Amino acid sequence: MVDLNFFYQYISSEKISLNKDEFEYQFNSHPDYPSLLALSDTLSFFNIANGAFKIDSSEIDLLPDRFLAQLEKHDNNVLSYVEKKENLFFRTDEKERKAISKRELESLWSGVVVLLEETGANSLEKRPRSSMEFLLGIFSITTFLIILIIEQFSITTLICYIFSIVGIWLSVTGLKDIFGFKNSLIDKFCQESSHISCNSILSSKKWKVLEIINFSDLAIIFFAAQFSYLTFMSLTNRIVEFFLVQKFLLFLSVPLLITSIYYQKFIEKKWCPICLMIIGLLVVELLYVINYDVTIINSADITKEILLFLNIGFFTSYSWFKLKNILVQKNYLRAEKLKANRFKRNYKLFKKVLETSRRYKLPENKLTFGTPSAGLNIAIVTSPYCDYCKSPHYMLKSFLEKFQESISVSIYYNVSSANDNLRKFAKNVTGYTLENTDSKYFEAVDFWYEVNDLEKWLNKYNSLYNSEEIGNLIKKQNTWFRQNDINFTPFLFINGYRYPEHYDIEDLQFFIEELINDNTFSKKELETEIAETEKL
Repeated sequence: MVDLNFFYQYISSEKISLNKDEFEYQFNSHPDYPSLLALSDTLSFFNIANGAFKIDSSEIDLLPDRFLAQLEKHDNNVLSYVEKKENLFFRTDEKERKAISKRELESLWSGVVVLLEETGANSLEKRPRSSMEFLLGIFSITTFLIILIIEQFSITTLICYIFSIVGIWLSVTGLKDIFGFKNSLIDKFCQESSHISCNSILSSKKWKVLEIINFSDLAIIFFAAQFSYLTFMSLTNRIVEFFLVQKFLLFLSVPLLITSIYYQKFIEKKWCPICLMIIGLLVVELLYVINYDVTIINSADITKEILLFLNIGFFTSYSWFKLKNILVQKNYLRAEKLKANRFKRNYKLFKKVLETSRRYKLPENKLTFGTPSAGLNIAIVTSPYCDYCKSPHYMLKSFLEKFQESISVSIYYNVSSANDNLRKFAKNVTGYTLENTDSKYFEAVDFWYEVNDLEKWLNKYNSLYNSEEIGNLIKKQNTWFRQNDINFTPFLFINGYRYPEHYDIEDLQFFIEELINDNTFSKKELETEIAETEKL
């Protein structure tokens, strides 16, 4: 995957709010990932104004102090974040940040520049964490701290906790790909070179035994079991026994540590900084417990304590491998979903599927918004009592706000003759819109989704418009719906084509700009084609 840290620096410098996880998901899902087009389309999808421009190197001084540019690097054009500070330029790409002179910048210049502009609120604002997830995390940390305070654990015990927590953190960091988090500092620390590579060591299976359990599994199991065992022994006032068991286990780990160093040095011939830090932590912990003066207890008690630790260790191992399988499966499914989305969001494929759908000449309509003469018409059959119609309503509203001069949107209500409340709503919302302006329609429907109560809604949006005329129009529309087996809502049409059932309605937001800009997909051409088909 492409490292977008340089891009996030630019976003941050422009004070544009950004949900990184959401942005990366949409970017990675783009059919043209990881191209500049994919980046630009993803920015547009989240309502961040952007543009790619061809700028000659002689015009560099005319550019703002911060911008993205494609610069040459190792015979390739690499997108970089460029900052101008006094007489120097700082270029940051996936791998490095480097100060360069204007002359050096000109020598690397390809001519392509990307600029962003803050356009107000956008969909990239950081989503709040799940309240339950947040509360559970806070409660866990708080209760643990309360236990430490109540029990008044000694400095010695607290140092052991630090060993365990640091060990768990290092182990999780080594498994960051499985846990699905990113850390630019660790990435730099473990940056692959001829002599350093964390991934090569942590994922290696050159030894048969590593196919079953590897060094990273052993590390996280040991430190997690140690943390649990330390907590249990501290609460039962058996810290002496804890140190005896740890001394025994840490001595046993020495051959494994030597094996890890041998494996890195002579088998993989690369060093893993995280592995070396874990080895160093275990050596420090061993030296610490050796110097701890403990009272000798009989062998039976030592055996019992070792068995207790092993029991905790086995349970921790079972829990870890269960969790690991879940995380691996989740990452696999996420990767497959990204591949599927790249395929699904391919405009050429969408258009081909759309044009093989049935075409309709839609009935007369009074609720048409945007520009009636526009080349793209989106029509929706909806109902105020349909929960699934709420999301398309807001999506079409956003389309009109953004592309009002390029599209028209037609709204139809599928009204059953037996549903008096639905008829009242359809008549009144149509009449109220005709009495006022187009924007009043969306105001009225927004209020409906807010209250979802017909009496409250009618108190505010009751219409005195010719109800008989509207009633006859709605009746004709619904006769047409029945004749064409359109019985469910929401039901969408694009220039008369029935929206493909294999696509979710929300997927339309990924194709709207391409539909608008597609000169071969014109509403007028379609109407002519339908008319010729009807003559036959």
